[in-house]
Amino acid sequence: MSVFLKVEHLTTYRYDKPVEFSAHRVMFRPRAAHDIRVLSASLEVSPLSRQYWVQDVFSNSVAVAEPRVPSDLLQFRASFVIEHLGVKNLELPLDASAESYPFQYTDEDRLDLANFLPPQYSEDQAVVREWVSQFLPRRGTIHTRDILNNINEAIRSDFTYQSRDAMGTQRPAETLRLRAGTCRDYALLMMEAVRGMGWPRDSSRDTCTTRRSILQPRQQCAILDCSRVCVRSRAATNRLSWAALPRTPGYTCICPARAGYLTTRPTDSSAEPI
Repeated sequence: MSVFLKVEHLTTYRYDKPVEFSAHRVMFRPRAAHDIRVLSASLEVSPLSRQYWVQDVFSNSVAVAEPRVPSDLLQFRASFVIEHLGVKNLELPLDASAESYPFQYTDEDRLDLANFLPPQYSEDQAVVREWVSQFLPRRGTIHTRDILNNINEAIRSDFTYQSRDAMGTQRPAETLRLRAGTCRDYALLMMEAVRGMGWPRDSSRDTCTTRRSILQPRQQCAILDCSRVCVRSRAATNRLSWAALPRTPGYTCICPARAGYLTTRPTDSSAEPI
């Protein structure tokens, strides 16, 4: 049975005095898929703005807004309606060659994944590997999905969510030391953990670009990020379900799982989101 979802996101920036604005790229329209149909998407901008739509190199729909007049207020009202067709696909199928860990990529796959395999924080890998070791068998193999489920469960049960308005993401070692962080911190920790195990992380914003991974082809990406603040990525092993990111000053980012996201940035440092 289909489910209809309407999402509306209002972002308002106030300034000390009228300022001029540069163009804003607003990304909020969901990507259609076998189980999602986009029924409508709209954007209202204040002050008066010229608007047009483009597609980026990843085929994401991007609304470009160019405010025409100075103002002490900048407001975006983004909304969309989708139909979820009720397709049950809670556990994405693993390729038979990768059902158990450790596994080996083919030479061709390693060529495709070369840019996604190296850890981003190589100096943190020792402490990250030590933490991950508790989820791996001392000998023999383990089901690949079990590793991911165990890491997910450990983050959920052993760490504390701590909202943070400061820009940026904690280093993985810092998140492990504090046992606390935001969604984006845990997403980065998860990505660096699986990278240390030899699994890639695809950081394209809303599409999976590798031709093959241990997932079957053309699976939707699921973790976080937009191009500037959040990291919308996936470990190429399983569909993860991190939801929306906390607010970051100077940015707006909503990442409803499997739905869409919106990013904007004001051009004046006196702007404060409310």
